[in-house]
Amino acid sequence: MDPSLANSHMQMNQQFGFGNSAGGGLESMLPPNDQNANYYQEYCRLFIANVVLTTQMKELIAEKNEILQRISDLERGEKTSVNKKNKSPETHDDKKSRIRRKANEVERLYKCTDMQCQKSYGSEGSLFQHMKLKHPELTEDPDWKMKLLTAQGHTQE
Repeated sequence: MDPSLANSHMQMNQQFGFGNSAGGGLESMLPPNDQNANYYQEYCRLFIANVVLTTQMKELIAEKNEILQRISDLERGEKTSVNKKNKSPETHDDKKSRIRRKANEVERLYKCTDMQCQKSYGSEGSLFQHMKLKHPELTEDPDWKMKLLTAQGHTQE
């Protein structure tokens, strides 16, 4: 039991005159052999249990709200902050994301072979994806990738 609850319980007993002294207390107020003698003790036990349960409910509601906030943040794609109370580790969002090059920093060595298309890319994978999506007629040959790279002076590794 929480010491502060036990302390408040004793103060409540003293305030209402329910001490454990021989001359006073609950026993002296009740008739002898009365079945009501345990009611006060049961009341105190239930009161303390109610206080404890109320405290636990408040903690659970706060935890529920925190979890709902984290879910909302994750759905929006935001990083969640570290829970300083538990110091629990974060999700995979803790990892630093890879630094991407700016578009003007990419050396575009892989050019599209379609005469009307002026696109060029920094990797062969990006060029292959472009060819599949934008020029599917040029990718019907099973060896189209090798022919594309050799025509541009590149070799596939």
